[in-house]
Amino acid sequence: MDPRLRRLVIPLIIGFAVLGILLLASYLSTVYYLSTLPKPTVTPIDNAAVVVVYNGTTTTATIQPLNITG
Repeated sequence: MDPRLRRLVIPLIIGFAVLGILLLASYLSTVYYLSTLPKPTVTPIDNAAVVVVYNGTTTTATIQPLNITG
């Protein structure tokens, strides 16, 4: 390989390797953080409503029918 080309290619390969390692570390830290968040519990009441408890807060969600008659 031509020495001038080698001086260009080797730092380029090292740079992409470092970038890949940083992206992987960022992804893994994000996944870990999201896994530590409290999980909501969803309890169905009937066919159109659920009770959601998240971090001690209770919320009732009702599913509204979709009106597409125009």
